[in-house]
Amino acid sequence: MLPPSSVQAHIFLSEVTTLQFLAETKVPAPQALPELISHSASRTGQFYLKHSDDKGDHILVDDDFNITGIIDWEFASVEAKELAFSAPCMMWPVGDFYDGNNTLSDDELHFAEIFEKKGRSDLAAIVRGGRRWQRYLFFLGGGIPSDKEEFEALFQGLRKSMLVEGEAEPSTYEEWKRKVLAEFAKENAQFKQLLDAERAKADNAATTTTN
Repeated sequence: MLPPSSVQAHIFLSEVTTLQFLAETKVPAPQALPELISHSASRTGQFYLKHSDDKGDHILVDDDFNITGIIDWEFASVEAKELAFSAPCMMWPVGDFYDGNNTLSDDELHFAEIFEKKGRSDLAAIVRGGRRWQRYLFFLGGGIPSDKEEFEALFQGLRKSMLVEGEAEPSTYEEWKRKVLAEFAKENAQFKQLLDAERAKADNAATTTTN
């Protein structure tokens, strides 16, 4: 499915802008960003319709389990090949996903095998390497929890999914946070004042508690 050229340009630009922002804030490993952009099918102008609410309850079947319809299209979008053909979330190991673990489920691996048997090794590769795109879209789509521990686990899962071969495991969330805040403080005097004031406030609170 090909949207108008103006829409294609907008989608690609929005992808690049978002990835650049993530790189500047050190969210994923920067080494992975050129690969994501250069390998994205959006560079060739090929897009696909994706049903983004793919938890499984959107598929209607009859008594013999024949598919009779697909509902809940309100979140559908036109996406690059990597996003469109990565495994639907109904196949994800949800507990592992929320714990920051990027191991694929048996269903996802079987899904990839089906594509291989159909002669679509390209789609099989997308399924096997789909976690980075799924986590990328998960954060962009507003799936960020308010619970601190849950957020940190998901955030670390995003960072780990962006690692390139041979790269060391990412630092902890707190280490990343301290480093990024320090870097921002170097570049922005007003932010540094706010950060220093917040740290002084925390130190005073700790001293009061100790006394």
